[in-house]
Amino acid sequence: MTIVKSFQQGDVIKQVTVQLPTKGVCFRLTFKWAACTLVGGQFNFTPSADSVATKHSKYRTGTLAEEKRLGGDFKDLKDFLAYTKIDWDAAHKFVNEWGSKFTDANKKVFNNVYVFDQSMDSIREYLLTHPNLAPAAIMVGYYGRRADGKTAWGHVVGYCTRGGGPTKGDPCFFDSNAGVYEFALNEDKGQAMMNHLHKYTTDGRLIEAFNTIVMKAK
Repeated sequence: MTIVKSFQQGDVIKQVTVQLPTKGVCFRLTFKWAACTLVGGQFNFTPSADSVATKHSKYRTGTLAEEKRLGGDFKDLKDFLAYTKIDWDAAHKFVNEWGSKFTDANKKVFNNVYVFDQSMDSIREYLLTHPNLAPAAIMVGYYGRRADGKTAWGHVVGYCTRGGGPTKGDPCFFDSNAGVYEFALNEDKGQAMMNHLHKYTTDGRLIEAFNTIVMKAK
């Protein structure tokens, strides 16, 4: 993969003036990129920071409550899996809710993007078993615990079978911590994305579960 358009969620977070109880806003940003790219809209690389923060925080309500209840200690596998299930359900709910009506960078309104499928498979496994998926966008969520064995962490990135932003028709990849990537000719896209995800594990954290959300437009 080669990066073709830089983007940093940290630049968005610096502009937030409302309450933001999370360290990141990757889910909301990735949804907007995936949804806009899927329908041929333009992702806003300079979004309203407060709007992003408010919507992301609402999606995180359940998982934040669980973190507070447990004091951030997820060393018990049952607690960790319950936490991922809360996020799984919230992800499904908010993709459908947000996808019912959204706007792109040009204020063009789009409707009827929805969750076509949701899987515990990794993105590579999913693409291998669904080779004729297009047109679709995928939000690739993953969960794990840090090197201390108890602190939960997670992130979400995006994949779309059609180009968007700087691309012109070919599949592309989005990480809110880096930007938009294009794939090399004949590159194993699923493996390339997995290699990218594992860059987050060099500090000893683990990837222990996936939430692969396939989005389509009616």
